[in-house]
Amino acid sequence: MSDSTRPSQENQLDTHGQQAPLQSQGMSSNATDDVRARRKAARHVGPPSAFQLPALPAPDLDGELLSYAIEVELKDEISRIDPTVKKRASNVLKLAEENSRLAAELKALSDRLDAAERKKREQEEEEAAAAAYENDMPVSPVSPLARQDHEDGPPPPPPAKDAT
Repeated sequence: MSDSTRPSQENQLDTHGQQAPLQSQGMSSNATDDVRARRKAARHVGPPSAFQLPALPAPDLDGELLSYAIEVELKDEISRIDPTVKKRASNVLKLAEENSRLAAELKALSDRLDAAERKKREQEEEEAAAAAYENDMPVSPVSPLARQDHEDGPPPPPPAKDAT
């Protein structure tokens, strides 16, 4: 074999950098060229010039299936969370629930207190009206609480009596 037909030392290495077996005399030149082209492509480190992504089919997912897949993924993520973080998150959730329960209880107590004060005022007004009727005094339409506001100035005029 002459030097021109003998493959160079560089071409005798396979894609893993190991010594390739010497080509036999019976190998055709097309097969030799094919082997050389594959070896050259294996040594090429850059991306091919006409790099194309394979065509992907359009997603045909049901919304329910998609939400289920997301839920499963979130459960997997939560299961990987540190147990200390889980415990703290659980404590925060319990405290938030207790806070909302106490806020509702406070609102209910405030409403009851307002109702009791309103009822007490109404009873005082009824008692004042009954005492005025017994004493044949005119009843002022102003509540006792409102009368306290007029102590500095003259009281409002009493309602006119019917002359019947």
